[in-house]
Amino acid sequence: MISTAMYRRVRPTRLALAVIAATILAVVTAFRVGEVAPTSRARADGITATVVRTIDGDTVDVRLDSGAVERVRILGIDTPEVVDPRRPIQCFGPEASARTKELLPPGRAVFLEPDPTQDERDRYGRRLAHVFVEVPAEGHGAPANVGAALIAEGYARHYVYQRTPTVHGSEYAAAEATARATGAGLWSAETCDGRTTRRTGSDRGA
Repeated sequence: MISTAMYRRVRPTRLALAVIAATILAVVTAFRVGEVAPTSRARADGITATVVRTIDGDTVDVRLDSGAVERVRILGIDTPEVVDPRRPIQCFGPEASARTKELLPPGRAVFLEPDPTQDERDRYGRRLAHVFVEVPAEGHGAPANVGAALIAEGYARHYVYQRTPTVHGSEYAAAEATARATGAGLWSAETCDGRTTRRTGSDRGA
């Protein structure tokens, strides 16, 4: 039997999960139907760029305003591998790559937000940044966080490098908790059940 005191402690937790679930659902809906419901704002010190091509679920090539093409590793997320020659294709990797290609098709304008808690580049020379897109609604746009959407939909995990969360770490952690609880994407028992290193049929993520 649950005592009144125990019930009072459990009840807020359930309420908090419900609020988180509603917030994440709004993010997913924003990307699916083209409306604006971002949960984080891009900082003003970022740079604008244009997508050239998507490499995999968490890596994309962009063209800067200067004309230079750079490879960008999206911060705070990790998607199952599909292109790393050292590893086999992982469960839900193709699906994650396909979803990122939908969100970041060639020619799409993006905003690259640096993170003061992280390095500017990784050991492979890739630029590290949060990637935002302008989602149009009623004649104007608002920045929406691609990494947050991928986690919320179950295409990516929240990734913390060397125990240092990104500036959006709390948001990403909440998104993953809800994706796990609802069995979204790679967390579903019908796909990977969270074990992406297991191939089912068909240090910093590479």
